[in-house]
Amino acid sequence: MSSDVVAAELDFRLGRWQELWQRGGPTDVSKSLIRELGLYGGAQGVWVDAERTRGIAPDGGTVTVGLLHTGHHYADDLSASGIIYHYPRTNRRGGRDLSEVEATKRAGELALPVFVVAPSSTSGARRDVYLGWIVDSDDEAELFLVTFADEAPTGRPSRSADAPFMLLDANVDARRVEVASRPNQQRFKFDVIARYGAACAVCDIAVREVLDAVHLAGKAQQGVDDPENGLALCATHHRAFDRGLFAIEPSSTTIHVRPNAGDLRITRQSIAHLKALPHAEALDWRWRRWNAAEAARPTLVDFLANVYEGARPYFKELWDAGVIDSNASVPHSSQSLCISVFGGVRALEDRGMVMAAILEAAGITAFPSYSPTITCEERSGRDLLNEHGGRHPTCPDALSCWGDDAVLVVESKFTEQFGACSQVKSRHCSGNYEVGSDLFGGSDAACRLSVDHVQIVRGREQIRTARRYWEISERLFQQVHLVEGQHPCPFSDGRYQLMRNLSYARAHADRHRIPLAGFLVTYCDRAKNADHSKTAYACFSSMLLPEYADKVGMVSYETVAQILRKEGEHKFANWLDGKLDDVVGSDAR
Repeated sequence: MSSDVVAAELDFRLGRWQELWQRGGPTDVSKSLIRELGLYGGAQGVWVDAERTRGIAPDGGTVTVGLLHTGHHYADDLSASGIIYHYPRTNRRGGRDLSEVEATKRAGELALPVFVVAPSSTSGARRDVYLGWIVDSDDEAELFLVTFADEAPTGRPSRSADAPFMLLDANVDARRVEVASRPNQQRFKFDVIARYGAACAVCDIAVREVLDAVHLAGKAQQGVDDPENGLALCATHHRAFDRGLFAIEPSSTTIHVRPNAGDLRITRQSIAHLKALPHAEALDWRWRRWNAAEAARPTLVDFLANVYEGARPYFKELWDAGVIDSNASVPHSSQSLCISVFGGVRALEDRGMVMAAILEAAGITAFPSYSPTITCEERSGRDLLNEHGGRHPTCPDALSCWGDDAVLVVESKFTEQFGACSQVKSRHCSGNYEVGSDLFGGSDAACRLSVDHVQIVRGREQIRTARRYWEISERLFQQVHLVEGQHPCPFSDGRYQLMRNLSYARAHADRHRIPLAGFLVTYCDRAKNADHSKTAYACFSSMLLPEYADKVGMVSYETVAQILRKEGEHKFANWLDGKLDDVVGSDAR
């Protein structure tokens, strides 16, 4: 093997790269053009073009020409600046996996570029091609680091072992915090996994598809892309770490979980088991920042001060369960108001009479009059509407059950409006109910929520399952409102949230074989959004099948206060009136 052979191969590859540009690439390229130019010719994974490359390397082995990135398993490992490519693990006969790993290493050793082929961002039938250079490999983590550039990278951007550690860098653009815009993200992730191992530091999950590299001092704070300023965490604990739900004490490396954070499934007491530790300065910086945030965070006492005293024991149960929102201490918190009212009713001995009076005032007359069980912040029913994938499943503000006879979902509003469809707000949907409305996924469904979709959440591929909304709506709404071709979609506005809650009630009733399912909306009549809420509800209720006329209703919190007073709950009623006065002002009641 001579340097002339390697130089000829380099010229060949760079020449094909130039030709790809001349023929309309390197994005949105046809598969046939990729094969015609000899950039990739395999079916999956690593392609070596054995006939042409055998003999180029000193040991006579083949050299990788192309890498296929499908995006199905490691979507977040690809960016505009490079890719972390995982070693093949197919267990094929004849040591094929090992030979392909060695062939890819040879490409790096010989400074020969490889063509990385990935799905096109515009068409599932076409491909995007990148010119990549193998700049590093890690046999323990089974990873290659590939940098995209028109020329071979020079030097290694990572800090050398004898260079001083620098946690913050004034030259880091703190505004460029989105994952897609970080030029060194693949280098950082590669180095983090190489330093700490390919497992979550706090729970030992070692599934590569869900492993992230996390900054201790974040990019928004001008933290550097140095592995000593990082940790390897699974996607769940990455999100919990970013939300401040746990932190690591520097001197002992003990893991501290925030009170009322819920069960985070952290299985380690410290990170002392790691083969290396983050830099002490990085741990100390994060720890001090976490403690400062904890000191400024409202305490349970602050939250309880915003809740009716009769509901405080139940509120504390919900606090301990980790379902209380961080803004529930503010006076206008709808969550605190709902828990105060329905948690307070829950504690009454005669709650059956009070609930019956509230439902009667709302026009709901089909329900029993005996005492129901009341649960606030019901969050265990993601599967009822098949709401897997996505961040916001339907979670009733309150759920009342009368044994095996009836179930009622409560949606509480204080000063806010009903939530419109997120697909329209994010411009993933045209806002119409018709074929062609899916602007993001391109499906032929009239509603993109009715089919499975692959989406990217926090840089990671996730399957969002088809929701059951339209399926269940067939049993709730008049057919005229459900036919395709609606302009706009009947659930594109605030009726979307109402539909989801009623669908949840119906699905819950079906699951438990309960005959009656109903829905109650509570709102503040003096809030500036009250007219909007009443209009949205009126449009929603006009769409219902006749048999739901006595099972769905709306009542104001002002009316609830009057009912409480009439039932002899004067202290409760006075608190509710005072709360409404404090937030939206008083009037001549």
